Amino acid sequence: DQVVVRETGVRLIDWDRAALGPPAQDLGSFIARLEADALQAGRPRPTKLSEAFEAAYAAATGAPATGTSLWTATALFRLAVEPFRSRLPHWPELTRAILDRVAQHVDRVQHRSRRLSA
Repeated sequence: DQVVVRETGVRLIDWDRAALGPPAQDLGSFIARLEADALQAGRPRPTKLSEAFEAAYAAATGAPATGTSLWTATALFRLAVEPFRSRLPHWPELTRAILDRVAQHVDRVQHRSRRLSA
């Protein structure tokens, strides 16, 4: 909702959160939105789509994204209030599901960290 596409071109609007940062932050934000939307729709985790997106990023840049799970957890945590803000009737359950997904990403980060330090 921050991009307007017309025949005359593409325009970015609403620059209030625009910033420079690590590429994994954008990847994590995109994946978090995919996961939150899937949870809301009652669909399975979009693992294949997320993996394809990360692979396309790596192919386009020549470097794999690192830290995506941490950024995904951070972005999902920020999205946890959206079911309430959107007045969804099942907001408590959806909020819990989003927070559970945050915990899964944090566990993945901790597991990788332990594996690397061993």
